[in-house]
Amino acid sequence: MDFRYLLFFRNDRPLGVAYFQIYPYSTRYSFKSLRESQGRSLPDRLKGWLADKVKMHALVCGNLMITGEHGFEFQPDISYEDRIRLVLGAMEKVFSDLKYEYPSLHLYFIKELSQLSDKYSSDMLQQNGFYRFQVQPSMMMKFDRNWKAPDDYLLDLKSKYRLRMRKARERARDLISRKLNLEEITKAESTIHSLFQEVVDDADFHMVDLKAGYFARLKKGLEAQFQFQAYYEEDEMIGFISYLVDDGRLFAHFTGFRRDLNTAYDLYLNILLDLINIAILEGHQEIDFSRTAMEIKSSVGAIPQDMYGFLKHDQFIPNFLLGKIFRYFYPGEDWQQRRPLKN
Repeated sequence: MDFRYLLFFRNDRPLGVAYFQIYPYSTRYSFKSLRESQGRSLPDRLKGWLADKVKMHALVCGNLMITGEHGFEFQPDISYEDRIRLVLGAMEKVFSDLKYEYPSLHLYFIKELSQLSDKYSSDMLQQNGFYRFQVQPSMMMKFDRNWKAPDDYLLDLKSKYRLRMRKARERARDLISRKLNLEEITKAESTIHSLFQEVVDDADFHMVDLKAGYFARLKKGLEAQFQFQAYYEEDEMIGFISYLVDDGRLFAHFTGFRRDLNTAYDLYLNILLDLINIAILEGHQEIDFSRTAMEIKSSVGAIPQDMYGFLKHDQFIPNFLLGKIFRYFYPGEDWQQRRPLKN
């Protein structure tokens, strides 16, 4: 993965910034069903064969490492229409400049615009040849101002959910959890990477493959803004959650855990509950739980926020077929939203 950073000026006044990633996208690698399609039915093998053809570099406006609208930021007086117009012009220029360095660069990807941004930018982007699609929602949880301690949150749950959370806590009573510093993260990096990979390998869809050392580098660069909490069965690390904090918000980042122990300890549910406890005790106003595992995140009180992506191929025929290809490989998923809070 490579990166480009842009600054926008009007005369000498800075207007905004934009951030781009150059990413080698592989359809087969991204979908679990395609990685496992060898030796299965003929339709699955044909789908895998087609997936091998959908392999190229993409210019991404946004950050593949974290959910949300993180591709650009402008001064408040710059309208949404002007923001998209500036980003589109810059994206075209960056794309053109990169073609010699990346001959397989064919895809534009504007990642995860919020409902508000989509409202003002969708028509313009589609008129410029982009295919609009709805991605998995970002699972958000805003906190009641009366929650001063974790028990305040539990008391606001409906009785059956409160009982469920208490049972989960009881299952994990023998586990030890603690935050790790940079030295401890670095020392445990091999185990951390193995736990992360265990979750990634079981995911239906993923795009980014993290290299060993990622979490240590993030901790070194962000210091207190990045936190890493590990879970131990006796002396063995069996799971972790990483998160970022900024301006009253907690952003859940990557997690990893032993899947064979997840049920016995309700490990993932306890990780979500710990994030809520941390946010309450540290005085944050909301948590961005990110995408994936929407149902269990909604079971602790997170609410889906619709997000939209935009794709464009630089060649006419593939771009004309882009919507059909996208829906063929990613038909979407059904899930049931839970509403555990009384109000």
